[in-house]
This record gives sequence, structure tokens and C-alpha cells, in this order.
Amino acid sequence: MKLLDKIKNLFHKQELIPKQLKTISDLDIADSVWIKDSHNILHEGWVYDINKKRIIVITSDKNNILELRFIITRPLSQTQLTQNNKTLYLNEPCNQEILFSSQ
Repeated sequence: MKLLDKIKNLFHKQELIPKQLKTISDLDIADSVWIKDSHNILHEGWVYDINKKRIIVITSDKNNILELRFIITRPLSQTQLTQNNKTLYLNEPCNQEILFSSQ
């Protein structure tokens, strides 16, 4: 009977632990972030500076390097910020999130 239990355990599906989403309070310098601009184009960037009041993100737009500033708002458990027709995603957004937020 023990042999059968061992075989069952080999083929038993492992439960996947969901990855925790990064929040504003978890954000650190050089973390990857994603920015959706007013034309619904998604850009990948990284955190250049973060303090109690703002997040500065560096990204590129075709031939230009852009520096974008986002004011930190409460609660610090947010996973995205929207300001000035730009959305800052702290976790890589899926296609469904991008389409839903543009409507």
C-alpha cells in the first residue's frame, strides 16, 4: 500500500502559489515598470528615483528618452497609478487589463 501512495504523490499536481503583486510600498529603485500613454501604447521603463512624494520613471519613446513623474497617492497598496492621461503599472499588465482600462 505504501508503494501506491508514493506513486500517487509523484503524479499529484502541485498547487501553484499565486505571485504577490508589487505595490507602491514594495517599489524600489531600478524596478521594471510599464507605462501606458494617452495613445494606449505600452512602454517598459524602470524606476529612477522614488521618495515619499513622487516616483520618477525612465522610458524610451522611439528615439527619445523620457522622464515621467508620478505623484504618490494613498493607499500605498495600489498596483497602478493614473495621472495626466498616463497609467503606471507596477506589475506587467496582461492584454485584458490594457484593453479594459482604455475603455
